[in-house]
Amino acid sequence: MVAVVATLGICVGCGSGSSHTLYAASPVTNQVAAYRTTSGGALSLVGSAAATGTSPDAAAIAPSHKFLYVANFLSNSISVFALGSDGSIGSTVASVSTGIQPISLLLTPDGSHLYSIDQGARTISVFSVDTSAGTLTAVSGSPVNLGFVPTAAVMDPSGTYMYISAAGYVYLYVIQTDGIPAPVAAYYAAYSPTSMAIDPNGLYLYVTDTINNTVAAFAISSGALTPVIGSPFAVGQHPVSVSLDGPGTHVLVVNEQSNNVSVLTMDTSTGAMTAVTGSPFAAGTQPVFGTLNSSAGSFYVSNQGSGSISEFKYDSSSGNLTSVGQTTAAGGAPGALATY
Repeated sequence: MVAVVATLGICVGCGSGSSHTLYAASPVTNQVAAYRTTSGGALSLVGSAAATGTSPDAAAIAPSHKFLYVANFLSNSISVFALGSDGSIGSTVASVSTGIQPISLLLTPDGSHLYSIDQGARTISVFSVDTSAGTLTAVSGSPVNLGFVPTAAVMDPSGTYMYISAAGYVYLYVIQTDGIPAPVAAYYAAYSPTSMAIDPNGLYLYVTDTINNTVAAFAISSGALTPVIGSPFAVGQHPVSVSLDGPGTHVLVVNEQSNNVSVLTMDTSTGAMTAVTGSPFAAGTQPVFGTLNSSAGSFYVSNQGSGSISEFKYDSSSGNLTSVGQTTAAGGAPGALATY
């Protein structure tokens, strides 16, 4: 199973002198650990790894950076953790039931609602969030039945639209005033979609296709999707995770079977992509997830095969990745990542 995660790869309000934190879930040992970025991009463990539910595979950080939400695929739950001012994982605030097999967590930009995409139940579980306490309350009308098996999900930067992928398609939902997503349209997208990302301006959507080793690109207009000319674009073998940088000029794709990261320059006027010089960049063995912290200038990749996290310095001008090294994951075999 490939972990799917809602991340804060773009750290709004964080200056270049700010400190940054990375969270890595380990689905084999049922743990999540916190790391701080040291000078030069390397990672150092903060505090101790915390116990989650069974097989954690997605995570989301509250906009306040005070709480961490972790979806547990096999215990059908969300673990809520308080976070220290140093980014360390503190006490468990709550454990809340979701639908069967949650695979993705999405937070609205203001942190007022959390969405769990439940693969086994084919539903969206909707929760209101107490932003001061971190606690979750199921919203009336939840769960929302999908009628298909979801594989990944992403929300646009405004919190107005939600996109959910399934075999062959991406489904558009609009978030209503009560927080409940309502279906709008379906678009043919990718044969085997596993990950999606939207640029920071909400103009383009990218979808990985693990069978065809490509990334499909779509222009967004009032939520509607139109294929970009030249789409889909070739990447490495079995792409499983896609990220975009803060400026929205580069797309980074983790390729599980070729053990590397493809970086492509995005034409901001058309959405089309071309590989940057030096791409692809080597990662560890069986990389399954990547997350970019643009303000820190760092890109991190979880390597399940080598039980490590690859650390890269990211050049926003060229898209180049420079390896800083690898850190052994505290819980072993890391999957989902989240950062601020």
